[in-house]
Amino acid sequence: MSLSPLAVIQFLGDNDLTYDTHQDGELKIHTAQGLPLRIIEGDYFQFTETDFDACYDRAAMVAMPDSKRASYVSHTLERLTPSATVLLISLYHDGENQTPPFSVDEQAVTALWGEKIQKIASENLVQTIPRYKERGYALFEESIWHIKP
Repeated sequence: MSLSPLAVIQFLGDNDLTYDTHQDGELKIHTAQGLPLRIIEGDYFQFTETDFDACYDRAAMVAMPDSKRASYVSHTLERLTPSATVLLISLYHDGENQTPPFSVDEQAVTALWGEKIQKIASENLVQTIPRYKERGYALFEESIWHIKP
């Protein structure tokens, strides 16, 4: 899984951030000037830093095919401190997508992340965002999870 260079540039530009970039092996490190913010661009599985206190997964797990999800979760948990918190957004839908975002049901989320997971909220986006209904979905549920590894 790789973070898109375009997404990095758009984020930094949209937030009017000036930044420095340097290469660290196969990864590019973008450091915002004057802020404690770094964006790491490249293959996530090449990222080996540890001791993070928090993780926010907005679209990573649902971008992974089923065959890579367990490795993704394991790699993520290895990056975190024992007291870290994870905020995860998952999607479950009735579509036949062969491309991301993939549907991940509640049982898969809990099996992957373990018993210290709690669903905070969920919403069927078909009811609030017309484009999902227009694309033929009857269900496109976005869920927010809190995980205490």
